[in-house]
Amino acid sequence: MKWRIHPLKLIELALNLYCSITLVKGDGAELMLNFQTLFESIPGLYIVYSLDLIIVAGSDAYFQTTKTKREEVVGQHLFEVFPDNPDDPNATGVQNLRASLESVLKHRQPHTIAMQKYDIRRPESEGGGFEERYWTLTNSPVFDENGEMTHIIHQAEAVTDYVRVQQQQNEQDFHKQAAQALQASEQQLKLALKTSKLGFWQLDIKTNVLSTSDQCKVNYGLPINTDFSHKVLMERIHPEDRTWVQVAIQDTINTKGTDYDVEYRTVWDDGSTHWVLARGHLIYDEAGNPERMVGISIDISDRKHTEADLREAHVQLESALAAGAIYTWRWKIPDNLVIVNATFAHLFGVDPVQAATGLPIDLFVQGMHEEDRPRVVAAINQAIETGEEFVSEYRVYTAVGEERWLAARGRVEYAADGRPLAFPGALADITERKQAEDAWRLISAELERQLRKFDAIASSVTDFIYTFDLSGRFTYINQPLLDLLKKTSAEALGKNFFELDYPKDLATKLQRQIQQVIETHQPLKDETPYTSAFGTRAYEYIFVPLESGNGMVEAVAGVTRDITDRKEIEATVKASNERLKLLSEVANDLLLNEDPKLFLAGLFEKVSTHLGLEVYFNYLFQEDQQRLQLHTHGGISEEIALSVKFLELGQGVCGYVVQHQKPAIVENALSKTDPLAVQVQSIGARAYACHPLMVGDACGGQSHRILGTLGLGTRQRDRFTSDELDLMQTIANQVAAALERSRLVAELQARAEALDRTNRIKDEFLAVLSHELRTPLNPILGWSKLLQKGKLDTEKTNIAIATIERNAQLQVQLIDDLLDISRILQGKMSLSTSPIDLNVVISAALETVRLAAEAKSIQIQTIVSPVLGVVVGDAGRLQQVVWNLLSNAVKFTPIGGQVTIALSQVENHAQIQITDTGKGIRADFLPFVFEHFRQEDSATTRKFGGLGLGLAIVRQITQMHGGTVTVVSRGEELGATFTVQIPLAPQLSEAPTLDRSPVEENDLSGIHILVVDDETDSREFITFVLEEDGAIVTAVASGTDALQAIAQSIPNIIVSDIGMPEMDGYMLMRQIRALGLEQGGKIPAIALTAYAAELDRQQAIAAGFQRHITKPIDPEVLVAIVVEMWASSLVYL
Repeated sequence: MKWRIHPLKLIELALNLYCSITLVKGDGAELMLNFQTLFESIPGLYIVYSLDLIIVAGSDAYFQTTKTKREEVVGQHLFEVFPDNPDDPNATGVQNLRASLESVLKHRQPHTIAMQKYDIRRPESEGGGFEERYWTLTNSPVFDENGEMTHIIHQAEAVTDYVRVQQQQNEQDFHKQAAQALQASEQQLKLALKTSKLGFWQLDIKTNVLSTSDQCKVNYGLPINTDFSHKVLMERIHPEDRTWVQVAIQDTINTKGTDYDVEYRTVWDDGSTHWVLARGHLIYDEAGNPERMVGISIDISDRKHTEADLREAHVQLESALAAGAIYTWRWKIPDNLVIVNATFAHLFGVDPVQAATGLPIDLFVQGMHEEDRPRVVAAINQAIETGEEFVSEYRVYTAVGEERWLAARGRVEYAADGRPLAFPGALADITERKQAEDAWRLISAELERQLRKFDAIASSVTDFIYTFDLSGRFTYINQPLLDLLKKTSAEALGKNFFELDYPKDLATKLQRQIQQVIETHQPLKDETPYTSAFGTRAYEYIFVPLESGNGMVEAVAGVTRDITDRKEIEATVKASNERLKLLSEVANDLLLNEDPKLFLAGLFEKVSTHLGLEVYFNYLFQEDQQRLQLHTHGGISEEIALSVKFLELGQGVCGYVVQHQKPAIVENALSKTDPLAVQVQSIGARAYACHPLMVGDACGGQSHRILGTLGLGTRQRDRFTSDELDLMQTIANQVAAALERSRLVAELQARAEALDRTNRIKDEFLAVLSHELRTPLNPILGWSKLLQKGKLDTEKTNIAIATIERNAQLQVQLIDDLLDISRILQGKMSLSTSPIDLNVVISAALETVRLAAEAKSIQIQTIVSPVLGVVVGDAGRLQQVVWNLLSNAVKFTPIGGQVTIALSQVENHAQIQITDTGKGIRADFLPFVFEHFRQEDSATTRKFGGLGLGLAIVRQITQMHGGTVTVVSRGEELGATFTVQIPLAPQLSEAPTLDRSPVEENDLSGIHILVVDDETDSREFITFVLEEDGAIVTAVASGTDALQAIAQSIPNIIVSDIGMPEMDGYMLMRQIRALGLEQGGKIPAIALTAYAAELDRQQAIAAGFQRHITKPIDPEVLVAIVVEMWASSLVYL
């Protein structure tokens, strides 16, 4: 194969192809895939290095010549693959090649080593060891588009054969034949430089002994260990060429001054035929007689194949012309007729039948591409005018409109008088070639772009490289090691480690290791620290024996690398891994233990061991007592542990940490006298760190809690590292988080249980509430229906009315209890306090339950003892307490039972005690008697009724008076005793007299009352009640009507509902209060509403009402309140 560009350029192109992505589609992409084959088949010895001297690629010839394999070499460091020959103490290959590469990197210019001995490894299959080789080496830089160096291309020429010729000549007759040897070597060098893959041979004319190089054997298809004699040579030559080759050799010998230059065929063992070019030159002795012939050989099979391909292409061209693949034309200029065949006509889109006899040239010109037409016409005219050859490439449109590229050639024929007669020519369809050229241009452009972007290829060597003789003295030292030793080569070479001032122990060790390598013939690898002017660094080194051909160690080579950074990284990574492992174990152990406190002793033992500490303390903070309690410890005696079992805030290091809520780090304790240092000294520690176990963000000012402390101390050193302190803090945070998590989990479980219990109670309560509200409705609705029919006699009518009233009162009581418990839960129950007489309270309560007791034949016994003081409280609320307890006693006491109520004084408390002989209370339910919505079981509810709110109200009212309520029961069916104690006011020795109302009788005669309610039934009922007692009533259904009524006649009192459409009671009252005194702005007003909450009462008073009364209301009570309001207004007036 012939290369039209220099192989070095092809390598650059291949490099860029290797690093680029797909550039073009179709043929271009196929070329991309095949670039590796192109690169590998480039002739000559080439290899490419990356910036860190990693081998990127190389030619087949290079790997074959250096006896290496591509798959084993690519990706390896240059000097690991091609080290110096250890058997050659004078080897300079690595040194000089490195210097050349450094020159390229520094000067950015190619650098050539004219001649370099650089031995290569011989494969084990060929005996192993190293093989002597000589080279001419060139290192060239490669740059990217920014001018940055990216690679170095290494080109080698093998000149071993040439050097061997020189060596042989010098050995035979160094002085006498120096000039002849120089002449022969120059001739040989010229031959070697003419071609590549050169094989060298030498034929002794007198003895007919043939000596050859390895490459020469390769050129003849022979293994390099074959004995290549003259006889073998002749046997290798093709039988048809053998005779004339022998004649050519003899003619060269017989004809003085003639060089031997032949090409012939050889036959290899596999039967294949190869071509060899052999050239030789005669060397004469002093007498002028031919003494030997020296020369070269090269395998020229590829060239011969190319020549054969060219010959075949020529034949194919001639065949193509004969077959019409190339088209011809003839233009008869005087007649303006162009005669072509049918295919030609098709290319131009003209009629093929007419074209066979001739068509005007204009028709063919019209078939050309419009952009090319002017240029082609101009070229035709120029050819006619000048007689020059017509050469042009242009596009045409075929008969089917397809665009094709054509290449045309022709020359005008002239008559004797110079007139143009004809214009014959030929053309070829070059469309495919043009397409290939376009693709190649795209690829070439991308190759150039990639070439400018490629990365750098060399880096300086920082390792120390050196060799020793058998006595351990340096025979070579590279510059980095000289810089470390602060020596020059002259000062260091020939000296051993002792003489170069190495530390004695290290020098002894290294000398012993060198002798070990020499004796064992085995490499030795080790590490050592070394202190120089650059400080103490860690180094890794290897000693390798350099053996001669006979297997004897001739020298020792070594390479040392600074591994300080690697060691530090390894130590850091190891410490980090150990820390992460510890933290992971701690986290897992804390998470897997429901109660972390049980695990803390083992955890702190593990942490102390990891940090190499001997002492630890773990205190837990007792928040209720504001002190610390020692939970676990290590490294101290039990006597000391007992003495510091409890610490107050600020006491000791741990108390100080809790008080200030920040870590305390005491270092160099033995040299300090402050209180914290003295505490640390008392436990024999030299350094101590205590961290708070804290949850929340103390630094950010957010809420946080101290759970305890973690203290760790050492008796071996005076300080902690920052990493150790960070680890302690992290573990303290983990422990605190685990303790808090455990607390939260327990709290969450308790809340979940309470929520379940509350939900269950709520469900039970709703069921009871539904039952208790619906039960009274049944007789109310039933008797109401019977009353409406009017068929009841007087007795039954009275029974019906009494039943309806009684059940309505039950519903009122249920609603009042619900409102009271709502006020209690919201914290809005209020008391109207004044001095009260408990005898009166008890009497009133007894009166309310007397009928129920008589109905069950229950005897109520009252025992009253003198009480020295009086109680200041809310009489109505205390009566509610007594009534609740009495009604419960009556409810749960069977027929014929007994209830006892006793009033007495116990120290400075008035005590009311109610005892019954009823159902009693189970011991397991006693703690829950006073809770909201709690009843002993659903059967109790069904049998006795109620919502389970009464006793909860009793407790709340009693506590609001500063008192207590308790209950005892000997068990079921054994009754129960409730005890209420209320504190006395000793300064009031006499019971107060209750004020009487200024109006003794409920007489409303002459009082004008305005009733406002949108509910007709309620409005008519209130009107009827008030009119029955003599009032003059104006009843309206809305706030608007009320304002109109006031405008017509100002009433004495207003009784108004709250919840009304459009204008509610609050809005109405605010508008009334906005009126002047003459317009009724100060009329006394009562809010009579179903809104019964404490907030509703407050809103009513705020809006301007004087009283807030909840529905339903007893008619007598309503009349009494109106009378009271009227009387109060009279007093005020």
